Amino acid sequence: MGKPNLSDFFPGLARFDLQGVVKDMNALVPRFDGIFEKMIGERVKKDVEGKENNGSKDFLQFLLNLKEEGDSKTPLTSTHVKAILMVCYFCSTICFSFFTFFCTQYMTSLTMIQIKIYEHC
Repeated sequence: MGKPNLSDFFPGLARFDLQGVVKDMNALVPRFDGIFEKMIGERVKKDVEGKENNGSKDFLQFLLNLKEEGDSKTPLTSTHVKAILMVCYFCSTICFSFFTFFCTQYMTSLTMIQIKIYEHC
């Protein structure tokens, strides 16, 4: 994660996995799967015991309710729920990284402006 993959630019090299990206990815999948299984299991256990958050629902609760209701055309499975959670997790980390980067750049530009104002006065 977080490194360029030659196979994206040269699809013919994908089967060789020159950088070991696929191997690393396959090692990480069971770890994340276990984390999300534990989250879902704890939430289902709380729901069964009746320890819900005073009727308030978060995104995971919404997905679990959607899964329970079921839809004959497009059923939502546990694998789908975990995939959606994984996408949300990675998108939020990427957004946070960009936010931090731009805040740092903004603060740096303000500091440079303050230095110029100070030198001018």
